[in-house]
Amino acid sequence: MSAPRQLVSYGDLFAEDEEAINDVSEQPQGKAEPEEAENLLADPKAWDDTELIRAWDSTIDDYRKFHISHLDDEEARSAERKLESKIGKWNPVDSQSDRKRKRAQHDDDDQLENAQPEIAEWAAYAAPPQTEDDALQRLNTAWYYVGYYTACYQPKVPYITRRPAQQVQMENRRLLQTESQRAATRSKLSEPLYEQKTAGSAVSKRKAILSEQSQKAQNQQSPAAAGPDKDTKKMAKIDIPVSLDIDPFSSESYTDPQSAMDKMLSAKDVKSPENVEKEGNAELKSPAAKSKEAVEALTLRAKRAETEVLTLKHQLLDTKAELKAAEDRLREKDAMIKDQEARIDELIESRVPMDDMNEVMEENSRLQKDLAENEALLAECQKLLEEYVAADEQS
Repeated sequence: MSAPRQLVSYGDLFAEDEEAINDVSEQPQGKAEPEEAENLLADPKAWDDTELIRAWDSTIDDYRKFHISHLDDEEARSAERKLESKIGKWNPVDSQSDRKRKRAQHDDDDQLENAQPEIAEWAAYAAPPQTEDDALQRLNTAWYYVGYYTACYQPKVPYITRRPAQQVQMENRRLLQTESQRAATRSKLSEPLYEQKTAGSAVSKRKAILSEQSQKAQNQQSPAAAGPDKDTKKMAKIDIPVSLDIDPFSSESYTDPQSAMDKMLSAKDVKSPENVEKEGNAELKSPAAKSKEAVEALTLRAKRAETEVLTLKHQLLDTKAELKAAEDRLREKDAMIKDQEARIDELIESRVPMDDMNEVMEENSRLQKDLAENEALLAECQKLLEEYVAADEQS
């Protein structure tokens, strides 16, 4: 069994603190000298917490006594058995007179009336009545341990303001939508309207011209000079006027798909009567028709240049918006860094006294000077050793 619990009053707990406060209030205002502060901290009474430890031990004993079924505490059970063995079991005594019988019967009735039902194993016993000193003692103990464990386990990390997750998700969705819209507009602007219209017609015209030329090449060959079937097939393949390596729709050489195909076929084909007629018609064209074609070509180039300028303008606007967003992000990061630096400076000032810091800096400078002197001596010794070795070798 543990020692009986000692009652600790409010005056016993805080008498020394009140005396210390009175002593401090009597002293003149001003900064205390370092020696006096060290003496106060070195005083063992300032760190004496024996009363709190005793109060804590007594509270644990009470808890074990009244919560045996919950804790399954063998120490408390053994203490209870020792107490029962000292008292002994209750045995009824035979009364010798009616008066004693009536009194015993009356006592039994009172016990039955005031008896309480048995408490289950899992239920807790009722707490004993507490005095004001006990309540104050437990309150002080609780506050002490709350402060102790809070100081031990609370993370000492500066608070960083964070945006809520919902706001971040909404901003990410908006950015994705704007990026998709920008990509769609870029693809539309990169493909001019006149190219989209002429693409289908150019493909159809090319197929028709190729089919006509292949039929003409097969009809021109005579059956006598044709030779075997393999040779005719080879000649037919060779005579097809198709060039896959040349882009006939480039703006550098040609201005119109139809004229490009005509020039290409006239260059590849053998001159037929139809081609001769086309060449004659081209030569017989009037200067007005040629000037009209030149004007159309220039208008096409102007339209293409306008579309390219619009595309570049849109790209410039997008890059400006991205640069502005990047500048805003950099400013936010800069502000956060400045805030963190200010907090770090505050923490350093609050936790590291300036006097100690100055002493550390002076000691560091002194050690650096000593190190420089030692290095100079070492260099001189090394130089003397080299001279001695050189003289020894010469001798």
